[in-house]
Amino acid sequence: MASDATPTQTAMEGAGFYNKHSSTQAAGIAQMLALLAAAANDVAVGDETLVIADYGASQGRNSMAPMRVAIETLRARCGADKPAMVFHTDLPSNDFTSLFKALKDDPSSYLAGSTGVFAAAVGRSFFDVILPPGQVHLGWNSWAVHWLSHKSADAPDHISPTLSGVAAVRAAASTQSALDWRRFLESRSSELRDGGKLLCLIIIARQPTNTDLLWQYLWDSVVEAGRDGRLTEQEQLRITAPIWYRSLAVLKAPFGAEGKFAGLRLEHIEATTAPDPFWAAFEQTGDSAQFGRSWANTMRAISAPTILAAIGPDRGALLDDVCARYAARIAAAPMRYDWNLATVVVAKTD
Repeated sequence: MASDATPTQTAMEGAGFYNKHSSTQAAGIAQMLALLAAAANDVAVGDETLVIADYGASQGRNSMAPMRVAIETLRARCGADKPAMVFHTDLPSNDFTSLFKALKDDPSSYLAGSTGVFAAAVGRSFFDVILPPGQVHLGWNSWAVHWLSHKSADAPDHISPTLSGVAAVRAAASTQSALDWRRFLESRSSELRDGGKLLCLIIIARQPTNTDLLWQYLWDSVVEAGRDGRLTEQEQLRITAPIWYRSLAVLKAPFGAEGKFAGLRLEHIEATTAPDPFWAAFEQTGDSAQFGRSWANTMRAISAPTILAAIGPDRGALLDDVCARYAARIAAAPMRYDWNLATVVVAKTD
């Protein structure tokens, strides 16, 4: 088992691919918009410009609805011409070009038809402090903080440390995840205004779930490609995604019995699900091949940069092959895949 403590620099699949294939994430976000509106109605606001931070924005498609809800709800309280500033943050390797294109051209863009709303982006890990202290009214983070700040160890038996059977791999990822969660919260506490709020939508470890199969099928496809001589053993070992699924108890742990940590108060934490966005179409059409392709594209959008970082950026044909094998596995045994998530709301206390 090799260790790799280099920073996580792989964002989602670029060239707008993630924007096209992130319906699963959109389905989960829809479950949280009411919580976001409630936070926007409650957050403390003065004469200052509204500041909203979108932590882990990726290519922007799934930021449009929550940012619009936040801005419109805040402006309903403060006036329709209240200036608003939105900061989208992600890793330096993120496809910011697609983000800015979506902001300009997507009909669902929160900039469309608005005045006095401004957008900017910052290429930096959200495990660090990104913005000046005490400026953010609302922070938003969805489908992102299950990624680790760095890969804690290579798993010889799986692409996901969460599903590895190697105790040392699981222990290293679990320990790193706990440290990263605290770092993430401490950084957001620095940036939030007194009375500001942070909302997170996080994949969690919770039974029952079928979504483990989505990762298992991806690993099976990698192993099969290796057996066919398309990957070396060392390359296969390096294909380990730096992710870890926490439990609700672990998410609560930093806040202790009093529900407070680093100047933050835990206001809400609850388990929810993101419904399979492709299942209804499959039930209607029975097209298992399309169902397989839909999930293959979703998982490619998430994992392709991690795989290419492990085997080399010029191995696109191999990645195509792995994804084709993956799609065939999904198509051979179609089932509904609903993701287990946690909704979390914390407030900055004065």
